[in-house]
Parts: sequence; C-alpha cells; structure tokens
Amino acid sequence: MPDMQSLEAADGVTLHPFFGQQVMISYVTFAPNAVAPLHQHPQEQITYVIKGRLEFEVGDKKQVIGEGDAVTIPRNVPHGAVALEEGAVCIDTFAPPREAFKELMNKEKGQ
Repeated sequence: MPDMQSLEAADGVTLHPFFGQQVMISYVTFAPNAVAPLHQHPQEQITYVIKGRLEFEVGDKKQVIGEGDAVTIPRNVPHGAVALEEGAVCIDTFAPPREAFKELMNKEKGQ
C-alpha cells in the first residue's frame, strides 16, 4: 500500500489508518514473528485476520487466530499479539477513533 500514509506501531508492525468521526479502521501488516506488545486503550477494538496467523492475548486468555477469524477486545483490557512464522495481515477497527494515532498522522504530515 505505497500511496497510503502509515505508522510503525512496533518493529515489524505497520498500520495504515483511516478515520471517521465515530470509528477508525486500520489495515495492519505484521512481519514474520513481529510483536505488538501488551497495551490497553479506552476504545473497543475488533481485529479481523485477512492472511496469516497471530497468537493473540486478551486479558488472561491466549489464542491463535488465523484467516477469517476475529477477536473483540473490550475497552481498557490489556492485549497484544505475536505474528507466527508467516506474518499476518489484518483489519483493526476502533470505536471511538484512537485520537493519538490521528495526532501522530497529522504530525507526520506537518499539520
């Protein structure tokens, strides 16, 4: 996705976010074995896997999700993911939008 603005969320984890007024979606690529460290935020999140597999941790539960699978992450619940050997591509949806990402994108654009 060369024409889309992107953010490097972690080493090997790249986000391509799109913002609406009440929702945000992000096309996310994980390099093989890339790690999205445990974190939490006040937005509800749904992650849908398009390609590859992720070991996903939500709260105290770990599971491997793959193509066609989705996971819902409630607000303020610690979560993270590790891409397995083939890497992964997914869509993250956040409601409401993650304003910190919007601010980072604007900063990179020089706004």
